Amino acid sequence: MIGQKQGQEEIDLLEIIRPGVQSSIQDLGRPGYGRFGIPPAGAMDPWSLQVTNALLGNPAGAAAVEMTLAGVKARCLAPSVVALGGGEGEYFLNGQRVAPWQSLALSPGDMLDVGGISRGCRVYLGVHGGIEVPVVLGSRSTYLPASLGGKEGRALRRGDILRGHPCEEKHISRRLLPSLRPVLADKAELRVLRGLHAAFFPAEEWERFLASDYTVTPRSNRMGCRLAGEAVKARSAGNLISDALVTGAIQVPPDGEPIILGVDRQTTGGYPVIAALVTADLAKVGQLPPGQIVRFRAISLAEAQELKEKQAKFLRSLSLWGKETFICGR
Repeated sequence: MIGQKQGQEEIDLLEIIRPGVQSSIQDLGRPGYGRFGIPPAGAMDPWSLQVTNALLGNPAGAAAVEMTLAGVKARCLAPSVVALGGGEGEYFLNGQRVAPWQSLALSPGDMLDVGGISRGCRVYLGVHGGIEVPVVLGSRSTYLPASLGGKEGRALRRGDILRGHPCEEKHISRRLLPSLRPVLADKAELRVLRGLHAAFFPAEEWERFLASDYTVTPRSNRMGCRLAGEAVKARSAGNLISDALVTGAIQVPPDGEPIILGVDRQTTGGYPVIAALVTADLAKVGQLPPGQIVRFRAISLAEAQELKEKQAKFLRSLSLWGKETFICGR
């Protein structure tokens, strides 16, 4: 089970006044059920979720609200500490603009308004102690296609009440140093390794894949990020026998336009996988809005492993409040 406070009283914390666009409860997902056809789900940007939780003193996988393109408006029902992390936009507390990547103390009646996301695609709203919803297969994450987990297996609606635990600790404001926040560039570079079926693509098609700029289309969602641009063709026009898939695999359907598989992906598929994102770049896919320009860069397995360990080391360091990673104060 993803860690949250256990055995403590649950109370109403936030009332949803405006649900935003497909806002849902997510944690770090439910890996290990692919053999049953159940994908991991979870946060599309797990890096931002974990940092948001660290700002609140939560376990890395505590459940939070994931908002896409436009966020929620919520009324505080009990003393709470919250934090926002992810994309850039206009965020307000009682009509006053507030910045992401910091913890905020809320009192009953306070109104938190997460407006449109101007750069990036997703923002996470975490609360001290985590959001409480039933645990399904070891996770609180919402898998929308199967109405599984989260708030009754669905996106949030107006009038929903988010429950959690009383905030009993003195609030010490925490924020992430600007130099450590993710850079949301106009052109996103995604690092990849050769995929399971890379041999199906001639050398010139692999080079075309790496040399081309692709645009994220409005058809993208949590299942997959669909790209428009230079078509890449496999040697065989026919589909493969279905094979196992992973988050970050890049499939090439018959039209030649790549699809980056997200956390709600299917567990098997018959389109050839030309490449796979390195683990350290999986979070970037969660911040790709429609219209974003994407380019791929191939790196070695050793480089990918080094990047993964570097990112994991940073995330492990987030509990060390005395380090320079965070500025703490009243």
